[in-house]
Amino acid sequence: MMQESYVISSPMNPAITMKVTPGHFATSNSHISHYLDVSTLRTSALVAREVARSFAGKFLTSTEVNTIICMENTEVIGAYLAEELLKDGLMVFNRGAEIRVMTPIQSVGGQLIFLPSARKYIEGRNVILLLSSASSAKTASQALECLTYYGGRLVGILALFSAEPSVLGHEIFSIFTDADIDGYYSARAEQCELCKAGHGLDAIVTNRGYTEL
Repeated sequence: MMQESYVISSPMNPAITMKVTPGHFATSNSHISHYLDVSTLRTSALVAREVARSFAGKFLTSTEVNTIICMENTEVIGAYLAEELLKDGLMVFNRGAEIRVMTPIQSVGGQLIFLPSARKYIEGRNVILLLSSASSAKTASQALECLTYYGGRLVGILALFSAEPSVLGHEIFSIFTDADIDGYYSARAEQCELCKAGHGLDAIVTNRGYTEL
């Protein structure tokens, strides 16, 4: 049964908050113990800018970035991140350059693809992968496969939330982690302890919210 929601602040930036709802939820990849509402981080201009500033510090003075690939409705953050990385300043690595903010298309079979007109901004380019959640790393793995296929050079993986420190050997830099949420866990459906204990699902989670059962 879903419990009362509460709000947590990011240890990285207290201005960034997230609403957390304990319960028993199913995503397309796993069962999770908490629903994490990152919608404000993705849609509020003020909050998205704070998220982008927190991410930008990792690359601002040290890394050439040509393209930001946005997954799971993170395009607003991606645009602000590009803006931050292009700011004027003697120590800003990308000043005076151009950064493309792009989102792949999902085929009928579920594969991620880029149209021919977009591929030139990936092949041989330095790419940041921006995710909403990396709770199971499946989306990140799929996006990395796509990036490798099109010849991009990964320079960083960013996520609003991640329960994994890395994926396929690449570090994930996130605003929130599972350590910020007491009792958080994610498991495959057949390994879910709540299911084994006879607790039914409360809701189905998608990238746009959840639907109660």
